[in-house]
Amino acid sequence: MSRLLASVAKGDTSITVAKGLDLVKGDAIGLVATSFDHRANDFSTVSAYNAETGVVNLEKGLNYYHYGAAKTTGE
Repeated sequence: MSRLLASVAKGDTSITVAKGLDLVKGDAIGLVATSFDHRANDFSTVSAYNAETGVVNLEKGLNYYHYGAAKTTGE
């Protein structure tokens, strides 16, 4: 499990997560809602992952905005 390190917008086809994960092409990935709409979840398939940068390319664009940040509000 990882968290988004940068926010993403509807239609984006890449996200940034932690570096060095073991994600591979074909892995399923889900982003849970970060808005007041609890149904604003996205599911996609990894088309590529760069373990050095943490950038994940997705097979399809996102349907919703998702908040992401390098630090949590508790840090």
